[in-house]
Amino acid sequence: MLQAKTVLFVCTGNTCRSFMAETIGRHYLKRWGREKYLLIRSAGTDTQAGRPASCFARMVMKKLGMELFEHQTTCLSPQLAEEADLILCMTQGHLARVRQYIPAGCDRIYSLKGYALGLNESTAGQTLDIPDPFGLSEESYRLCARELENYVPSALERFMEKLNLF
Repeated sequence: MLQAKTVLFVCTGNTCRSFMAETIGRHYLKRWGREKYLLIRSAGTDTQAGRPASCFARMVMKKLGMELFEHQTTCLSPQLAEEADLILCMTQGHLARVRQYIPAGCDRIYSLKGYALGLNESTAGQTLDIPDPFGLSEESYRLCARELENYVPSALERFMEKLNLF
């Protein structure tokens, strides 16, 4: 039996972007019938453990028809980073932070947008950051969710193709 691989989404507080990415990822894996192959997790670089997801993040995910789960924030740790088979970060700052934890693991740490598009981080010529909606309007969360819906499924497909699972 094939052991599930772990995909870790990383943002700052683990209440908005990485939570929404995790929710979208779980949704698509279930839709594709591939949930037994990948374990989707999320964490924040600067957060306190045990906080709920943002109200707007939950509301937007629910309006998109995504199945919600009982989310509590998780702090990014060297152990969590080390256990992940693929780490997808929301910004270049998050990318640098994760690389501090596991410098030898750079071949599995990417920006979400860069990985989904198959771009090299250093030569992309465009910003690969996903803007943070924290503290902004519901519309900002909707725009963020729309952007995540463009990149999360593509990134998961790319990873599963690499593993010959899709």
